[in-house]
Amino acid sequence: MMLAEFAQLLDADPKWVLNTMSALERPRAYSVDVARRLAVTRAIHKGTGSPLTPSFATAERALRAYPRNGSSVRIATDDADVELLVDIHRILSTFNVRLSLLRASFAPRQRGRPRVRLCDPLQAAAEWGTDLTLVSDNMRKTVEERVRQLDGMAAFAGNVHRVIPAAEG
Repeated sequence: MMLAEFAQLLDADPKWVLNTMSALERPRAYSVDVARRLAVTRAIHKGTGSPLTPSFATAERALRAYPRNGSSVRIATDDADVELLVDIHRILSTFNVRLSLLRASFAPRQRGRPRVRLCDPLQAAAEWGTDLTLVSDNMRKTVEERVRQLDGMAAFAGNVHRVIPAAEG
């Protein structure tokens, strides 16, 4: 996965992704699992105003505690005075919609030169439904036979005269 796809998946600016990965001291290996965790991290960070590093750890705990039945997850703080209620189901639903959209329609800019498609032209023509029997018969002939055949066609074409009907008056 490329940076542009990853940012699209998080509905974030690519620069935010780069800064966040640097702040979390994470390698820039973009995967769906990391994006899922960052989506939850971003929601916690925006909702509570907590720094990214603790939000990232909280997101991991929330994803582990998620029961997959659509309910929210309660996460207690270290001193247990405050609990954080995270609606993981809603966050992951939005994430999955973006993932589906990404896989269906997002095409990032390709790097480097475009690929050269090496394809057999006869095979491509056959796939299009072209009748290749005449072409394959002519390809089996020697060069001399083909030249002789072309000379015969040229002589025939030279001997054909156009007949113009007389004007009726």
